[in-house]
Formats: sequence, structure tokens, C-alpha cells
Amino acid sequence: MKQNMIDKINEVLGNDAPSMSFMSEFQIKQLYLRLTHGKELVRLFHGGEKIVKPDELYFPGPRGNFDFGKGFYLAENKHIAEEWVKDKQTPIINEYELVYDKTDSVFLEKEDWLKVIVGHRRNQYSVNFTKNLVIGDIADDRLFESLVSFVSPRSNVGDLRILKMLTYCNLGLQYVLKNNAEGLTFVNSYELRGFQLQQARDRHSKRKYQMAEKLLEIERSSMPGEKFVDWYIKECANGVSF
Repeated sequence: MKQNMIDKINEVLGNDAPSMSFMSEFQIKQLYLRLTHGKELVRLFHGGEKIVKPDELYFPGPRGNFDFGKGFYLAENKHIAEEWVKDKQTPIINEYELVYDKTDSVFLEKEDWLKVIVGHRRNQYSVNFTKNLVIGDIADDRLFESLVSFVSPRSNVGDLRILKMLTYCNLGLQYVLKNNAEGLTFVNSYELRGFQLQQARDRHSKRKYQMAEKLLEIERSSMPGEKFVDWYIKECANGVSF
């Protein structure tokens, strides 16, 4: 199968074909699907308390007050999926591959992304997406309420500045299947235990503690929202993880 994909890539690209000796089978498959079928391939993770196969999913799901409304949520960042389930009794990470067509997906950016998240998290409204797949950045839960309720009303910080704060420390993209599991293939699953589980808890605690400490400092010093935004962006740029 791998060699067949390589042969087809070479046939399509000819002399422009890249050297595939050091490419993984997944990377070769990505390139093959893009060139021959116009499809995208991503590896994604979902945290829960059981193994979940695509044919076991039901749509649209019971709750709508998540970032992009009802649907099956997947993260491209494995560590974020691990943090989502760090306190579960049986924390299970499911790994998948998703093949999708960009024409059947929505990528949320900038103001649209912020409005959708605020609307759903606060149960103000629900967006009826016409596409099956919605893609967008993961918003940092520890910052979300503080930003929307603290920074915005007390300063002249606009939506774009808030957006920059929420997404600058990159937590990766989340992919939400809204209507069906077409293109989703189960790859593997594992239970978080021992050192791996402790690492997930430590990552989460570190971000939570550092941000709580900084928010307290802001309250005490009455630091204007604009300075808080600048501080946060500078810290992220310097590689500090929250």
C-alpha cells in the first residue's frame, strides 16, 4: 500500500516529487490523498472514559454549550486531550485519523471564532452550521471568563486584542464533527496512568496557578487591561506555557 502511494505521487509530480525516504507512512498518505483525491488527512485525539469507535457515535450530541455547539470534539494536540480527562476515574485517550474535504468544513477565524465561542459558552445563541466539520483554535478555559468579563468592560481592549490573547499561546486546533463520523477512522486508545497521568495534571496545574497569580496581581495593582494583554503576549512569545 505504501509503495503504491509513493508510485502514484511520483507519477503525479514527476521530477517535482519530494524525496520520501524519510517521510512516515502517515505523511506519505497525507500527500497522496491531497494530490489524488483533494482530501486532507489529520491525526486527532479525544479524551473520555471509554474506547469510542466511530460507528458508536450519535449526533448531534446532548450538550450545546461547548465552543462550537453540539458535536464530537477532537484535538490535534494529544497533551490537551490528556488534560481534558486528567480527573476522570478512567481517563482514556482515543486516537483517530480524519480524512475530510475542505469544501465540507468551516474554519473559524478572528471575530467569527470569538462570537461563536461566547455565544455557545454563555448559552446566548446556537450557530446552525451547514457543514459537517468545524475547525478552530482551542480557547484557554483559564483565560476565557477573565478576558470577556474583566478585560473588555474595564478597558478599550477590542475583540481582536482579546482574540490574540486567547490564541497566542497555541493550544492547537479542535475539530468538531457536527452531523456524522464520515472519514473518521479509529487508530488506537490508551489509558492515562502513573507518570503520564501525573504529567497531564502537572501541565494543567502550572498554567492554572500562574494565571491565577497574575490575575490577582492585576486586581491588586489595577493594571489596565491593555497592559495585561501586552504582558500575556510577551510571556507567550518568550516561551512561557500557561
